[in-house]
Amino acid sequence: MQEPENATTAATTDVPDDVDDDHHSPTTADQYMELRLEKRLCFYQGRVPDYNRYRLLQTLLLLSGTLAASICSRYEWPAMVTVIVALTGVITSWVEFSDSGRKVERYSGAARQLRMLRLWWQHLDELERMKNSNVSKLIETAEATISEERTAWISTNQQAEVDSPEGKGEGPRKQTGKGEGPQKQAGKGSKTN
Repeated sequence: MQEPENATTAATTDVPDDVDDDHHSPTTADQYMELRLEKRLCFYQGRVPDYNRYRLLQTLLLLSGTLAASICSRYEWPAMVTVIVALTGVITSWVEFSDSGRKVERYSGAARQLRMLRLWWQHLDELERMKNSNVSKLIETAEATISEERTAWISTNQQAEVDSPEGKGEGPRKQTGKGEGPQKQAGKGSKTN
């Protein structure tokens, strides 16, 4: 009688070079590493250099604007100073809006955690990899890391919506309390005798 393949036999099967994910079939732990963990790790590691370059460019533009404004001020060119200060203000607003620094921190932190998890998994011997508790730890830790990064990304986007001019206006009033309508709330602060 042949045993069905499950999480306990995850480490004993070989992972093919071109594993296709149909999003329905069960996978082994090693296939999970290739299909999910490695792809997310590559994604995070690929983002960090781009955002670092972008942050460096922003910093250089701000420093150049400050230097140019100082030079124009020294030679008493007030019109140029005004233009340069305005452009530097626009760049400062864009730097704050794009938030490249936090993106770099978020992506590098997620990549670091996934690399540590991969290293832990690779250092387990074959018997340790077959334990359900270790397979569960692998999947739960990887998914928690990916979920935390995604939650931070969503939170950042929602905060940007709240901070936008459209998000600061007052929308319709929400009723608070159990079953209290506007009339009942209006009379709460007054004495009735």
